[in-house]
Amino acid sequence: MLVIIALVGVWRWRVNVNKVKNSEKIRMVTVEKRDVVSSLTISGEIKAEKQAILNFPISGKLGFFGVKDGDEVKKGKLLASLDLGDLQAAETKAYYAYQAADAYAKKIEDEVKGHDADETFTQKYNRVSAQTARDSAYDTWLTAQRAVRNAKLVSPFAGIVTSVTSNVVGDTVSVTDGVTVVD
Repeated sequence: MLVIIALVGVWRWRVNVNKVKNSEKIRMVTVEKRDVVSSLTISGEIKAEKQAILNFPISGKLGFFGVKDGDEVKKGKLLASLDLGDLQAAETKAYYAYQAADAYAKKIEDEVKGHDADETFTQKYNRVSAQTARDSAYDTWLTAQRAVRNAKLVSPFAGIVTSVTSNVVGDTVSVTDGVTVVD
């Protein structure tokens, strides 16, 4: 019986020695460089400090579109524009109409010059009509200039495009179409 106890004791001692040897082994591992990725899920609303909703103030044919959702833009970057051909032609036409109305008004004003005290009703009517036509033509010219200026959507600050309503060149866009930029 003593022999059996001795054999069991030797056997347990060998098992413990092997466990210690196995735990003392050095393990070699290759070091790799990786990105640490962390994800955070939060409910709620994110509001930008600056947000610009840029719409065309007039309807027209889209002539250029240079951005898409997610694009980073710099301040002053041209984002989109209407086709300028017809708008510039209308501006030129309005300018020449103003020039003609101005010349006619000056002609009428020269005809009545010096007749302040004895200006006839017909002379006064012709003078006021010519001056009114000149002022109206001037206002039309200014409106046409504004239409050309406002036919371009330009980023007012550096940011990211978050919304695009219409981006197909050649399509007709309305006053609700445009681009949203946030900082």
